[in-house]
Amino acid sequence: MAAIATYLPESQIITLSKDFPALEDPQNPAGFTNPIQFSFFFHEWIHFLHNISTINGFSLFCTQLILWNNFRWTMENQDFSLGSSHIKQELIENNKNHFSFIISNRKRNTCTLPSTAKCKDIYFDAYEIELFKCIDGQVTNTSLIKCKLSYNNNSYDLDIGLLEILESVAYMLESKCAEEMNATPQESPFYPYHTVNGLAKKVAPSLTGDDLICCMLASLQSNDSPRALLNLLIEMESLEADFRYEKLVLHVKKQLSELENRSNLSINQITNLFPVNEPMGNFVKLTLRRIKNNLGFRTQDPFLEFNIIKKIAKNPLEMNDIIRKFGGCTIIQKRNNDPESPECDVMYDFELPENDESILFGSKKLNACFHFILLHYRPSGEILKTEDLPSSSRNRCPFYTVCGASLRVSNSEICNLTPWKSMSCTSNEGCYYAAAMIGTNPPINSD
Repeated sequence: MAAIATYLPESQIITLSKDFPALEDPQNPAGFTNPIQFSFFFHEWIHFLHNISTINGFSLFCTQLILWNNFRWTMENQDFSLGSSHIKQELIENNKNHFSFIISNRKRNTCTLPSTAKCKDIYFDAYEIELFKCIDGQVTNTSLIKCKLSYNNNSYDLDIGLLEILESVAYMLESKCAEEMNATPQESPFYPYHTVNGLAKKVAPSLTGDDLICCMLASLQSNDSPRALLNLLIEMESLEADFRYEKLVLHVKKQLSELENRSNLSINQITNLFPVNEPMGNFVKLTLRRIKNNLGFRTQDPFLEFNIIKKIAKNPLEMNDIIRKFGGCTIIQKRNNDPESPECDVMYDFELPENDESILFGSKKLNACFHFILLHYRPSGEILKTEDLPSSSRNRCPFYTVCGASLRVSNSEICNLTPWKSMSCTSNEGCYYAAAMIGTNPPINSD
């Protein structure tokens, strides 16, 4: 089943597929014409919200910025990286720990079930927690909930990690949004959208759907969400139904209060990486302000998604004010055009007071930075030389299909195969990737 829409974490981009042409015509966009389309979009925006309003999302954003900062010292004002052969082993170990944390949080975990398996025919036989790994006080691999399932008289394995929690809660909120708008939610495959619901029927069968949503949302205010989730399910099952919601509210408020000083320290440390007034640094600082504000909103209303759904169910246009309050991301609409043609797809940003031209350029520049550095990192923490990167479609500039800059028009081969070389091209005005390469190189006067 191909996803009708997707969200790219940390880079803050929603992509709508060709099968969801809501914004296909920039001169006359159709928009979301029914509750199901709106709930599809809401699902992806919820991923963005969880990226910028949870401790987990905040930690991953900071971790990726730390990896970017570490990567800078493998470059010497050129359009390539020299690799990690000349940097200290301690930095390589630091890279390894941070990279492991990102991978363990973003990867799809084991599910050996056939993709055609129906939820009603799947049974959870057993589960156990595989505990997180921690080095020098830093979580490097989150826990996994390892499950044994039965389906058609056969045994299968399922591991539930952060990705499965994020997709499960987004799907349940999408469904709740559709139902509140008097529509029937779209069916979805068991993996990953029903994995946590299936586990809950085994661990905490008396919980309601809203109870389960709250448990998942509460678990996201932790750097080890799978373990937090399992503990919450067990604890909530032991309580009478009337006491669960208040207990979960107190749990989140306590968690956020305990982490407030550490979060503020991290915000200050990341902010100090960007002392210059320039687009990408300003976008990073805007994102950090949004995160801080949204964590404050969570302190007041830990499960604010429920009130958001109530508002937009009464009036979908309320989504505009909600986005103004919590934040909006970039949207890329895929279109049925020649993928090699410049601007074959179209890119949008929300009209927000803070979204001036510089900030929006900075957001794309940051995306290109993340794209470039992650091509080079290896699980060992080592960094490949750019010249040793394998030829792959992964190398293509992330804005290849939406870009109309002069370089994309006149020399698309660079954008398609080696976008980092854009830095050395004379026709790179307006190029996000060229700006990213310049920004990733360390300051000229650095030691």
